[in-house]
Amino acid sequence: LARVLYSHFTSFLYLAPRLRLNFQITTLTSCTVRCPAMPAAIVGTHIGDYVSAIRPWSFSTSLIPVVLGNALSYRSTGVINIPLLLLTALSVLAVHGAGNLVNTYYDYMKGVDRAENRWTGNRVLVDRRLTPNQVATFGAALYGVGTVIFAVIVSLSSARIDRLALLFFVGLSGSFLYTGGIGLKYYAVGDVVILPTFGPFSVLFDYTVQTGCLSLAPIILGIPLALHVKAVLHAKPPRDADIYCSVDLLILPIILS
Repeated sequence: LARVLYSHFTSFLYLAPRLRLNFQITTLTSCTVRCPAMPAAIVGTHIGDYVSAIRPWSFSTSLIPVVLGNALSYRSTGVINIPLLLLTALSVLAVHGAGNLVNTYYDYMKGVDRAENRWTGNRVLVDRRLTPNQVATFGAALYGVGTVIFAVIVSLSSARIDRLALLFFVGLSGSFLYTGGIGLKYYAVGDVVILPTFGPFSVLFDYTVQTGCLSLAPIILGIPLALHVKAVLHAKPPRDADIYCSVDLLILPIILS
């Protein structure tokens, strides 16, 4: 259902200019980041391209921990703070979307995502619908949005600030370091950040926001969610084994396959 709704939504965005609705965004006239086979300018970028870039179809992997964490808090306290639940979901989605953009950016810059590879997961860069600068800027903006929402959460939650900050910024750092910075994914140790980020830490963060305290139950019950996310991430790379090897990158799914 989510894929069908997304398809109709993006189709509307592409047809909107014909209906004389201004959904186009003025793009940069030049690309200041050195990138392979990228023209100096891209004209007519649509909002749908930005929506596609954050991979909204993957958001279930971050929303399920939010639901589980809040369900566990309700079981413990018998109450649930709806505004905090919504704010937490928005903050998590912003950080997740930013992490997806970081992944798209670095996979393209390292030569993993190529136009001739039909298995490329996100084609906004290889199809030249966005520039690397636009993807990087959008990612930074989403990290900023997620952090601002987190500040609001801190002001509303009864949990200690240091606990919330530790859990939140561990998750934020993990979403970036998976492919950004040192790029743990490219050294076959990406699981070190993905397993706790999309499982125990995420569930514990949502639980702590609601209850104000820490607990072992969210950590244990978050492990199956983490394994589910890793199963998803391990499905695609073996098909791209030749491409990863051609650019001297070795990741865990390829080693296991």
